[in-house]
Amino acid sequence: WLLLASPSVDINKAKNNGVTPLSIAAQQGHAECMRLLLASPSIDVNQANNDGNTPLLIAAQQGLAECLTLLLASPSIDVTQANIYGTTPLIAASQSSATAAALTLIADERTELDAKTSAGRSALSYASEGDNTQLVAALIARGADIHALDHDHHTPLDDALHRSTSCSCAC
Repeated sequence: WLLLASPSVDINKAKNNGVTPLSIAAQQGHAECMRLLLASPSIDVNQANNDGNTPLLIAAQQGLAECLTLLLASPSIDVTQANIYGTTPLIAASQSSATAAALTLIADERTELDAKTSAGRSALSYASEGDNTQLVAALIARGADIHALDHDHHTPLDDALHRSTSCSCAC
């Protein structure tokens, strides 16, 4: 990483779409690159791309637990930062059935369990819809709102019964 050693390199420099080197490392699962980038005092761990996706959200969505853990260890990380659609890292992990990533976020006290997307859907809604019993159980155990309504007035139970292919989360 000779480039990082150069004092003139801007490690937060984004491409036209807002993607930064840290975002790319998070998306590709390059944990060692992330370690090097995160060691820089000038790194902005919460810098989002044009869609509002942060490196943490990207790592969560991809299910990259090691990258997620590295980012969560950063003192300035914003665990609740949502993208332009209201999707938080926990919601992204729930949407993509990245169970290990979602469980890592649920275990972090800074994570807002009942955050909602612009459609009013929560991590519990997506976990219920996806029949992810492990994730549903963890969210309920930590205190997620089982009565939360989305914009269509559906609860997570409705999602489990109407949108999923089985009833494992509802029964």
